[in-house]
Amino acid sequence: MKCPDCGCDCPSGFAFCPKCGSKLTTICPHCGFEGFPDFIYCPECGAPLTGALKPDRAVELLKRLAPTGYVERVLATKAKAVGERRIVTILFCDVTGSTAMAEALDPEDVMEIMDEAFELLIGPVMRYEGTVARLMGDAVLAFFGAPIAHEDDPERACRAALDIMAGVRVYARELEQERGISDFNVRVGINTGLVVVGEVGSDLRVEYTAMGNAINVAARMERAAEPGTTLITKDTHKLIAPLFETESLGPIIVKGKTEPVHTYRVLASRIASGKVRGIAGLDSPLVGREVKIAALQEALARLRGGVGSIVTIVGEAGIGKSRLVAELRKRNLEMVSKPSQGLKELLWVEGRCLSYSSSIAYSLWLDVLRGLIDVTAEDAPTLVRDVLQDWVMAFCPDSYNNVYPYLVRLMSLPLTKEEDTTVNSLEPKKLKETTFSALEMVFKGAANEQPLVLVCEDIHWADSTSIEVLEHLLGLTDRLALLVICVFRLRREHGSWQLRETAARDYGHHHIHLQLEPLGAEESEMLVGNLLHLEALPQGLRDRILGQGEGNPFYVEEIIRSLINEGAIVEDEVTGHWQATQVMAKVQIPDTLQGLLMARIDRLQMETKRVLQMASVIGRVFLYRVLDTIAEDERRLDDRLLTLQREELIRERARLPELEYIFKHELTREAAYNGLLKRERRAFHRKVAEALEQLFLERIEEQVELLAYHWERAEELEKAIHYLLQAAERAARLYANEEAITLYTKAIEL
Repeated sequence: MKCPDCGCDCPSGFAFCPKCGSKLTTICPHCGFEGFPDFIYCPECGAPLTGALKPDRAVELLKRLAPTGYVERVLATKAKAVGERRIVTILFCDVTGSTAMAEALDPEDVMEIMDEAFELLIGPVMRYEGTVARLMGDAVLAFFGAPIAHEDDPERACRAALDIMAGVRVYARELEQERGISDFNVRVGINTGLVVVGEVGSDLRVEYTAMGNAINVAARMERAAEPGTTLITKDTHKLIAPLFETESLGPIIVKGKTEPVHTYRVLASRIASGKVRGIAGLDSPLVGREVKIAALQEALARLRGGVGSIVTIVGEAGIGKSRLVAELRKRNLEMVSKPSQGLKELLWVEGRCLSYSSSIAYSLWLDVLRGLIDVTAEDAPTLVRDVLQDWVMAFCPDSYNNVYPYLVRLMSLPLTKEEDTTVNSLEPKKLKETTFSALEMVFKGAANEQPLVLVCEDIHWADSTSIEVLEHLLGLTDRLALLVICVFRLRREHGSWQLRETAARDYGHHHIHLQLEPLGAEESEMLVGNLLHLEALPQGLRDRILGQGEGNPFYVEEIIRSLINEGAIVEDEVTGHWQATQVMAKVQIPDTLQGLLMARIDRLQMETKRVLQMASVIGRVFLYRVLDTIAEDERRLDDRLLTLQREELIRERARLPELEYIFKHELTREAAYNGLLKRERRAFHRKVAEALEQLFLERIEEQVELLAYHWERAEELEKAIHYLLQAAERAARLYANEEAITLYTKAIEL
């Protein structure tokens, strides 16, 4: 690429001309988008960029280490990295003893050793879709939650740390054997907290990084950790405690913090993980799902009679899909335990897709197979192989040679020389067909012995091969006592939604589709009452919990958990009832919900996400023409609003007398708003206030409360006071005295 200013030929991967310092960009000939020089296709319209340079080594490394979908999102984000406020989990990792190693070895040898070490440090971060922000000599700084959030970022960071430790232990043994280097090790520090992320630097060098005290605390954790260990803070521990074995190390003094920081050492992942959701000690019977559970129980009754079915359960995160399945299993066990019922035992097998396993082929079926033969991922491979062999001989004796070797290969277990030759001599296409056939015979064998319930959880995270296998197996429900229950979120672009369409089209005669909607007002109140003895709470706090929860059981539970943690509600030791305290702070979005909501928002294209953030400034309800006035690119506003509706983030509220939208959840609006930098919030509030003044010039009195709010948020206090006084006078004229006093008081405070 030639520099437009000095005309020199610039090397691949350079963002600035090394001769004159000019910024290098590629202009799309179709839409005019100005992109980075290493873009092959325009991120705006997808057209090939003439003369674009090939990706540099960093991009190639990213593509090699990280899942394809994640790479595309990262590269798209890179084009327009903007500053944001985010809850991020920060991971610091450094090599211990590197100074002594540098003194004893030639610098070139040190570089070779560290180059291989960085592969071990960076690889797990990328696998769990973290962002490597900086390499610092012998250390790595990584973010989980920026620029792309996941609902389980703290878990991903801890799993990456454990994988780093495992890889380094092997590498350390190799160094000792081959180079005589002993005591090679690493230590990791992790913390979760609020940071500001974005591009920082000058025209000559720009870096995507984060600022905030949470970064400093993570660095202190790393320095306090013993070699070969991972140290996390209480803020991270509360989000991952059920998933990992940890050891409390008590509080430590951290530089820059007035209070000691409670720390924990991460020891291992739990084989049988506890639930992250829900509140320890608080429980409620199933609320508001009687019709759905009845439909599921009817499917179980047909299964006992030998008739198979397909059930698809769809709904947003936290709406109660998994709880519905758990309730079905619980009621089934209760009925079977009563001899008087005389019910046939069912074989119940569950498999779950994980958000960070979407690039692992057959990930769903690996989990299902382990559940079917009753082993865990932590069991020794030889033990699993022996158990699998016994199971196949018992349930598939006539097709043993067509099942066992292919399942052994699928589960990455040791093969005999003869089995290895048989399996690996097949062409890839034939091997795939044979593996599908082996899985089919497994479930035939199981269902022929005992009616089988196969639960596939969270298949919106399934890899494409797992979805393909699932579609292949649906046909078995026509011929076997097999009930397949598929649980997933509504993501129309994912194969799980196409699977639902296939089930409805091809197996409609025994397909049941259950769409879970938010609980109604009475049902939500019943849920909170079951958890807290609602009558003991003040009406204001009660309304706040119900209003913020908006019928989503998980939202309700997490808001209650947040209030308990903040001391806003406490349990009476005598009565066991929960009561409000004097701590009546505004309900903040709990960290568990923040990650969940931001993960949905980050799936959007940058321009669509920007529209959502601007709408969040206007309010929960916003008029189209106000948004159109402040939009940065009004040409495609309609398309982006349509996308937000399809993603179920907003919906149309009214078309007459004019087009008006509403956020589906207030918490979604808050998450989008909280992501904006304070200076951007001020600027957008100013734009909204100016738009209201312009659009409602003839009816300005109707907007005075809103104008006061937006001018105050824009920190234009003189204008805010002006409109507050108008609003107060209007309220006084209407004899709304309490409102008038509140508005006058607010004006005096400003």
